[in-house]
Amino acid sequence: MFDSLFGRKKAPVRAARSQKPSVKPAFEALEHRELMNAAPVITPPSTPYSYEGASGGLLQIVATDADSDPLTYSAVGLPPGLTIDSSGMIAGKIHYSAASSGGSTTFFPLVTAFDGITSTSLNFNWVVSDVPLFGWGSYWYGNEGQTVSLDLAPTAAVSGTTYTSSNLPAWLALDAATGKLTGYM
Repeated sequence: MFDSLFGRKKAPVRAARSQKPSVKPAFEALEHRELMNAAPVITPPSTPYSYEGASGGLLQIVATDADSDPLTYSAVGLPPGLTIDSSGMIAGKIHYSAASSGGSTTFFPLVTAFDGITSTSLNFNWVVSDVPLFGWGSYWYGNEGQTVSLDLAPTAAVSGTTYTSSNLPAWLALDAATGKLTGYM
């Protein structure tokens, strides 16, 4: 062989055989583990119903793994203000702008459980209602000797709502189940 530019003879180049150990067995072991790994299974949660401003640990996502691999969780599409931690607890405080005014908004979060090799995802519904609005307004005036009977049920009540009060005058009582405020002035 001649180098055409300078007219010199070139030595042929030969590829040497590699004496490096093969990485194929390690790759095959990983591939085999992936094939034998069972995917996590997420238990579908019941549809949560929350009000804007709800806070704390609001929903625990539960998943199992047949291989007993440790699981981590992630989520997208949660109501604004909420996050999921690596143990599957959805917590935070739902923003006051999450629901439509005077109504409710349905969110469709996607949660994912990951076992280090495979993941499983699940969509579910989460309904957020606007902060309850009471039909009788902010103030109520009455006269001494008058019977008081006000229904405090909000315009967009969620099933199972209970009512609490503080600092009521001694002559006024609130029914925790119905939201009815009664008394005699």
